[in-house]
Amino acid sequence: MQEIDFQDLLIDAWNKFKERWKPLCVASLLGYFVPFVVFCAVYFVILFGLMLYQEQPELSTIMPLFIAFPIFFVIMFLFSVGTENYCMKICRGENPETKDFFLPANTYLRIFVAMFLLTLLISLGVLLCVIPGMILAFFFAFVSYAIIDHPELGIIDCFKHSWRLVKNNWKPILILFGINYAVQSVLSSTIIGMIPCIPFGILLTSLLYTKFNDEPANNAQSVIPPSILQ
Repeated sequence: MQEIDFQDLLIDAWNKFKERWKPLCVASLLGYFVPFVVFCAVYFVILFGLMLYQEQPELSTIMPLFIAFPIFFVIMFLFSVGTENYCMKICRGENPETKDFFLPANTYLRIFVAMFLLTLLISLGVLLCVIPGMILAFFFAFVSYAIIDHPELGIIDCFKHSWRLVKNNWKPILILFGINYAVQSVLSSTIIGMIPCIPFGILLTSLLYTKFNDEPANNAQSVIPPSILQ
């Protein structure tokens, strides 16, 4: 298990965020905040109407809610995985462009299938005793990153990859996930704070993934004699 300086890592994440805060916040505004506000507005308008007239809801009355929810889910899904790809490039010192917020259709499909399977596993774990569901969510936190980063791997292999990364580095990941959750909770309570805190959380998670995913490969390469590499 690697020893890391949490302060340095958080500072590094903040510095990287400051360098790219404009595109990240625009993506968060369009891909999360605006859809969230629209969905909440639709929900409360329908709820207020039902309370005002105290009538049994008809299908036509609540139909906008059934339409708004999947649209919100799809937009949020596209935003999240696109931002993960964008942030991984930032963490690796690359110069990402707007197009990096978008992924190939096959990658979206693979991530969607993986998230569906993960949801089933977590739901089963929650039904058993809550804690198993939380453990599964923790160990499979990097599945979508693995799918984006390793298109050559199958979906099950990406689950194994995430499990292995977290198992080998669970202490620092758990601590930083806790810090990330606390920051998200505080900033999200201001509503408008959701715009910067969502991409910052993704950036911090991306930094953890790239650190623990890339360093073993770099260390392995560093011990190979130069004559072999040539």
